Amino acid sequence: MVGQIIAEFLKEYLKRKFLAKASKNKVCKKNFNFLIYKSMSISYKIVPRKNPQDLTVASRYYAAVTPNGSVGFESLAEIISEQCTVTDTDCLAVLNVLEKNIIRELKEGRIVRLGKLGNFQVGLSSDGFDTPEEVTASAVTKSRILFRPAKKMKALLQNLSFKKAS
Repeated sequence: MVGQIIAEFLKEYLKRKFLAKASKNKVCKKNFNFLIYKSMSISYKIVPRKNPQDLTVASRYYAAVTPNGSVGFESLAEIISEQCTVTDTDCLAVLNVLEKNIIRELKEGRIVRLGKLGNFQVGLSSDGFDTPEEVTASAVTKSRILFRPAKKMKALLQNLSFKKAS
């Protein structure tokens, strides 16, 4: 599903940026019928966790995802290129530029909206003070990158199945 979303993004990006310069056969085709997505279960393991507010209480047991591998930048570009007429080198170039632009826009304090994928935004934590005048940049204790998935991305969570890792 993520591959499809990124392929659609690449299609639109290439259409806007290179259509005037490049030949029209460089634009991704919308036909993804050859892809077969299997419904797979997410594996989980059981982990004990202490209550951080009361360490004297006995541990409780929780389910935690057991990753089923990962996909790297280059592999993702290759997967996308198999779904388009764009080469994996072109896909990788666009993904690299996308990464650089997301970082640049986040540094400017902007929300980066990636359509059907979701939004990236910088978040922060700070110490609390009694008056607004006391709050300065030095009050910031932590910054982080927030990702808010779009509706379609969130919807995939409704149809997941889980199995205990062996």
